[in-house]
Amino acid sequence: FYHMACCIKGNISSGKVNILSFGENKYSPTTNLESVRSSIHAEQNAINKLPYTKNPIKINMLVLRFTKKYTLSMSKPCSKCLHHMTTFSPKKGYIIKNVYFFCHLK
Repeated sequence: FYHMACCIKGNISSGKVNILSFGENKYSPTTNLESVRSSIHAEQNAINKLPYTKNPIKINMLVLRFTKKYTLSMSKPCSKCLHHMTTFSPKKGYIIKNVYFFCHLK
């Protein structure tokens, strides 16, 4: 799977947005005998790439996930990413107002 997230300023429904940062899942090589890989999720990666700002800026986040066949897949952020969004983005001067993601319904 390919997971990506964008921190954006503007309104997605209007189509007028500025991409402030872009993140994708990052995996470290296995470093122990149990073959456990650590990772940084796309949402965290995108927040980490935001520049610091003194005045709070309201932004949105778009999260997408693609399969190996490049079709959209469920991309709802996990609880750790939601915590990162509410905890770390304000420390950099950003308030995430909306999170847009794909939810596959059958």
